[in-house]
Amino acid sequence: MSKLDTFSRKMQELGGALILMFTVPFIAIVFFNSYAVAGIFFVLGLLALIGMFAKDENKDKVSTNTSDSADQIKKLAELKEQGILTEEEFSKKKEELLAKI
Repeated sequence: MSKLDTFSRKMQELGGALILMFTVPFIAIVFFNSYAVAGIFFVLGLLALIGMFAKDENKDKVSTNTSDSADQIKKLAELKEQGILTEEEFSKKKEELLAKI
């Protein structure tokens, strides 16, 4: 996914959350005189914003974890090729690293 696609998707998500937070509550107050409904939609929009940022943080952690594990497996493979690690030691450590992903 290109950076432009990612940016576009983020703006769409942000727009949806902002509509839930401000536009829908305004309509609920003006047309239906319902502050309770307005409050519910404001909270839903706020939760959507929080979820949007939490999802990004988790995604960054997963990608960092994956690249770290891949780098460690490459280093272990080099040690195995040099004869420093046995096949069993390499396989065991590789399984541990893949389980973390």
